Amino acid sequence: MLSAFASERGLERVINGTDTIRLSPRSRAFVAETHEPEPWHRLMSEVRAGDRIAEVGANISLHALAMAARVGPGVGA
Repeated sequence: MLSAFASERGLERVINGTDTIRLSPRSRAFVAETHEPEPWHRLMSEVRAGDRIAEVGANISLHALAMAARVGPGVGA
């Protein structure tokens, strides 16, 4: 249902005023710009470039997309 597009493709959403995510146009009805603001800010304040992140959850993975952007490119699993 949700797919992120690289670089300049997709619809841009700024989640909770902090993280820009590009989404498939089909996802626009499912993704609001406000998403669990209190836990979001707490979680994102802990994520640093180079961290290793594992998200175990359900739904559309906005958290995983935002954390991946903050962590940066990986070196593999």
